Amino acid sequence: MEVYNWVALLCIILLGIPHGALDNTIARMKGWPNTANYFFVFHFSYIVISLFVIVFWLYQPLISLIIFLLISGLHFAHSEYDDDEKINRISFFSHAGLVPVMIPWSHTEEATDIFFLLGADTATFLISIITYLFYAWFLVFFLYTVNFIRRKSYVKRYVQLIILLILIYVLPPLVSFSIYFCLIHGPRHMNKVLRILSKKEKHQAIKETLVYSMVTFMLIFSTVYYVSDNKMISDDLLKITFIGLAALTVPHMILVDYMKTSLKKNH
Repeated sequence: MEVYNWVALLCIILLGIPHGALDNTIARMKGWPNTANYFFVFHFSYIVISLFVIVFWLYQPLISLIIFLLISGLHFAHSEYDDDEKINRISFFSHAGLVPVMIPWSHTEEATDIFFLLGADTATFLISIITYLFYAWFLVFFLYTVNFIRRKSYVKRYVQLIILLILIYVLPPLVSFSIYFCLIHGPRHMNKVLRILSKKEKHQAIKETLVYSMVTFMLIFSTVYYVSDNKMISDDLLKITFIGLAALTVPHMILVDYMKTSLKKNH
């Protein structure tokens, strides 16, 4: 893999880990008591889900990849909205198609190589599905554009989408995704959580984030060191990195998007 792709992946890891390390804070904000028992239950559940993702991916890579692309698209679309904001479906699905549809459709050769690397032996079949989904996405995006022109609504959101589409078209897949994740999605998510915390809660959240991040970084880079062959980066290492990130991301998306308790708190 090219050096710029590894730089992009490293950026995703360096921001993605702290981004996910706020999940314990989010769990408390969504109603989990700050007690030892619930602390254990939360972390045990997180680990079990992550391990399940890894095992399932090893046995069913194509299905795992399809599910992961699907829930990732929904997760990124959800992140465009505030918690109390009414979701416009046309806008939502336009943003939902950004990562799972537009990136692989714009760079089919590179996407196919990555899919094969992740164990999807029928990656060409997946690309053909994405091609059909592109036409459905384009129709939704066209309606989104018409609504934007007629009503001048969602201006910031629409302009952001146009800029990202241009970046996706001209840049390699991992590079364009890293720009979106590191400059838009990650900082927005962290700011959304931290801004509604009290000073004491914010201090605790930052401390937890640092601890979780350092532990995870140590595990990741220890694994990288262990599996690398003569310190040379291999395809197996890339596969482990991708699946490991997916394993950490799935419980994060479940917590953020599908635990229905409101993030709002009174201080």
